[in-house]
Amino acid sequence: MEGQTVGGSLSNGGTITAGFGMYVSNSPNNGGGTVAGNVVNSKSIVAQSASGIVVAGATVQGMVSNSGTITAHQVGIAVTTGYHSVPGTVVGGIVNSGSISGVTGIAVTKGSVIPGGITTSGTINGSTAAINLSGEGAPTTITVLGGAITGNIIGGSDTMNFTLGSGSFSYSNTISGMTAVNVNSGTLFDGGSISAGSVHINGGGVLAPGLPHTVGTLSITGSLAFASAAVYLDTISGANAGKTVVTGTATLSGASVQVASGSTIQFNTRYTILTANSGVTGTFNPAITYNGDTGTLSYDADDVYLTFGEPSL
Repeated sequence: MEGQTVGGSLSNGGTITAGFGMYVSNSPNNGGGTVAGNVVNSKSIVAQSASGIVVAGATVQGMVSNSGTITAHQVGIAVTTGYHSVPGTVVGGIVNSGSISGVTGIAVTKGSVIPGGITTSGTINGSTAAINLSGEGAPTTITVLGGAITGNIIGGSDTMNFTLGSGSFSYSNTISGMTAVNVNSGTLFDGGSISAGSVHINGGGVLAPGLPHTVGTLSITGSLAFASAAVYLDTISGANAGKTVVTGTATLSGASVQVASGSTIQFNTRYTILTANSGVTGTFNPAITYNGDTGTLSYDADDVYLTFGEPSL
């Protein structure tokens, strides 16, 4: 669609196999290019030489929504400039509950904006980047409700929220360019790295360094802060324990430390479970047990340690 005005929505409920999938653009002559409703893929798009869904210099007043499958040679969903360098706009944001794969899963470039943000509960795979917002025209909020993401997440000055309910999310790539990353509910297993002004583990949120059932290290460039009702979940295997390394400060606020199920403890081993290069503020809740054994937390200026003594007979 080029330079047209659509009063409703554009929808694909079948199979599109072509160079591009769905392409919404302004016109070289009269500008235009407006969709009053949504751009929807509920089935299959195979973009053999280019991108799956493209909003180029046009305005979508609703959402770009994918509940089907997008397989793209380039970008799964792209919001970019069209004719005369006009940026694209998706007012209602991008919502993915299906599967997106490409060199980049979702890209917002050349000053384009998505005021409604990105919400995903599905799968995003990007061989170069899963989400790349480095060329956006305004900050974006990314909300992860579940699913899976493979590939780096590259922001500009954005906010990323993990709102997982009672579920969990596993990630092992790089999150960068964020103003804030928030774990609002559920468990974030992260064995990669986060670069953000601040990382907040809010009440109802759980942070676990490494992937499930593995001893891993999470690297945070920025500060880390726990709410009092938050949880730090650590996996221990013999002499080794998961660890978070923070370049800034770590504020602990009485949050709870728990040992992940399936862990194997080595008694009288002092595990370093968190290091903050700019200092640790406050303490965790001192009550910690695992399989009936009691752990002890200790601290120095920059580190948090966990030790399980030999059980008394």
